[in-house]
Amino acid sequence: MLHSKFSTSFDHDNQLVSIWITHKVNEEMTNLNLNFYFDENGSLEIKEPSKRESFKYLARHVKTTMPKLKNYLENSYQDDFVQFAEGN
Repeated sequence: MLHSKFSTSFDHDNQLVSIWITHKVNEEMTNLNLNFYFDENGSLEIKEPSKRESFKYLARHVKTTMPKLKNYLENSYQDDFVQFAEGN
């Protein structure tokens, strides 16, 4: 399972997920916010090299693999969308 030290927020109007982590930079804890977009089918768009590297760093930080994190976020996006559509 994924490491618990990250949080997500889904924006269905703009089809994106914001992910926050706290990581160490120069011996100081720093917050990092990353945004990734979904296509019309609900698949994460991480084809650009810079997005792939950011996603790889994020997966490593939460102690998982890129495919598992991608699957987790896509499933969470779909689950959140159902709640969003139902108004809950």
